[in-house]
Amino acid sequence: MKRVYLLALLLLTGCFHGQAVMTLNTFQSIPTGTSEERLRKTYGAPLHIYHKANGLTVYEYSERFTLGPIENRVVEERRYYFYIRDGVVTSKQMVIQNPPAFEPMNDVNPSEL
Repeated sequence: MKRVYLLALLLLTGCFHGQAVMTLNTFQSIPTGTSEERLRKTYGAPLHIYHKANGLTVYEYSERFTLGPIENRVVEERRYYFYIRDGVVTSKQMVIQNPPAFEPMNDVNPSEL
């Protein structure tokens, strides 16, 4: 019986070999000059792809940090942008976004009362 459980566990773990996740460390490790194909092969399809009029393509990846597993409130979001021209990463940029710490309780400004 133990062998059956062990075999099932090995089969299941063999199925989970997903792509790498874009994080600050992986973003910093990607040098300019990396091919578009390698970027997609390693990190998968980007969240968004923007095509600019000047022939530049921008890939956007995202990383979110939540407050906890139960509340699942996003406290920080990092957006990673790769600027691609002729199939090669020419530059990159990271933008950090923090949502407001609280939601307004009502639309009335107390100083206007």
